[in-house]
Amino acid sequence: MKKILTSILLISIINSMFSQTTVVSNQNTMIKSNHNFGLSNSMYDEGSPMTYNIDPAIINVKGAAFSFNYTNQDGESNFDGYPSGSVGAFKTGGKYYPANFMACGMPVQLQNLENDLRIKWKTFQIDANDISDKWWATINVIFDGGLANNEPIDEDRDYDLVIQFERFEQDELEDKANTGYGSYYWFARDSINEIVPFSLMIDGMEYQWAVRYKFFEYPVGDPNEHKNNKVHIKFIPADNNNIPPELDHPLKIFVEATVNYIQHLELPSGEATLVDQKVADPNLWVKSISAGYEVYSGVSTLGQEHFYSVVDTLLPSAPTNLSALWQNNKVILNWDAFTEDSYESYNVFRAENESAFSLLCSSVYQNNYTDTSIVNGEYYQYYVTVLDRSFNESSKSNTESLTILSISSEVLETINLYPNPVSDILHFNIDSAIKNVEIYSISGIKQAVLIDNKGINMTSLRSGLYFIKINNNTFKIIKK
Repeated sequence: MKKILTSILLISIINSMFSQTTVVSNQNTMIKSNHNFGLSNSMYDEGSPMTYNIDPAIINVKGAAFSFNYTNQDGESNFDGYPSGSVGAFKTGGKYYPANFMACGMPVQLQNLENDLRIKWKTFQIDANDISDKWWATINVIFDGGLANNEPIDEDRDYDLVIQFERFEQDELEDKANTGYGSYYWFARDSINEIVPFSLMIDGMEYQWAVRYKFFEYPVGDPNEHKNNKVHIKFIPADNNNIPPELDHPLKIFVEATVNYIQHLELPSGEATLVDQKVADPNLWVKSISAGYEVYSGVSTLGQEHFYSVVDTLLPSAPTNLSALWQNNKVILNWDAFTEDSYESYNVFRAENESAFSLLCSSVYQNNYTDTSIVNGEYYQYYVTVLDRSFNESSKSNTESLTILSISSEVLETINLYPNPVSDILHFNIDSAIKNVEIYSISGIKQAVLIDNKGINMTSLRSGLYFIKINNNTFKIIKK
């Protein structure tokens, strides 16, 4: 029953997404020039139609979104095709259309790739988890060493990067030995042979991928001989039950990971040399990115709610309503939850005794932080910034200030305070010279009140608990 209700809900969503639908009638179809959104379906005439919304306004927002009704025709579990959407360079009708950098951030050479180029991808599936269903959702990045606007030559593409999301079953994440023919691979592992995961945070939740480096060995004259120079790197979810709801992250962090995770491989000399030569060559161009499904068997509906790239250099808005509360020898910071799309994390900054601000903590994923590294008698100031997923940093929030006080366990001087509770003037007697008199709220905020030899005028203060600091002694006072 639950599965039926889920299917009905997804169908309702899809119908709203594709209310002005049309069926893809060619293997490759450009749905928006300039940005070069394209759809590819090698099974368009084999009983597995692909549909999309033809409304230009929808395409502008959703990019290369589609719904694909897959039916395995031959009854076998071999690879049937890769129905997908593309952004960037695209080939259709025998003509190659280079990417438009101003529209999609491509083509871009790896040496110039920045975090501002983000991939935005969200998928859906209906009735896709039966025992006969075999598929997985992947992103493929097309790199090429030729000129910026030239069509890539498949045989010359020696560095492949694939990002996997959902699939019909969990990968075993086991290395595969070289048998002398075909593919073989290693996963990035630590010294005790455990997977070293690549992690992303989305809305405060961590998601992990295993990083696999695949190589090929084919004899001279084999049609696949050109693959012997290839390094194919795939990010595979480490847990099929913990798949992120979407991808909205810079391509650069995946490219950098393919380099950084080499240290977790123990490769033979030949493969090590190949990795050194091919992986993330700074002269390579990113020419296009495709997202879709590798399909093998079963009957299912597969698709993506949206797929496109953005070039994001805009600063997010600053966090608002920062508050600081001193409580139980720690400072508790709270601020409004960030509501703009695509935020990554918060940074918390602190200054001590009016010195320069410094970063106290980065990678804070909730709208609160507790500072336990405080010292009695110190004056602290705080502010917060937010990072979006391109790591653009906002301007600072409002600044909150407080002084950390504690009640004296030993009174160093004879001091009398009266009356307590007090409604107006708090009097004090002291047997030594008065060096300093200050009053603070319970949160550690210094209060502006009139203080003279007669006492402290507390008339303007709200009712509640306050701390009076006289010389080196601190007392609790209740304002009525």
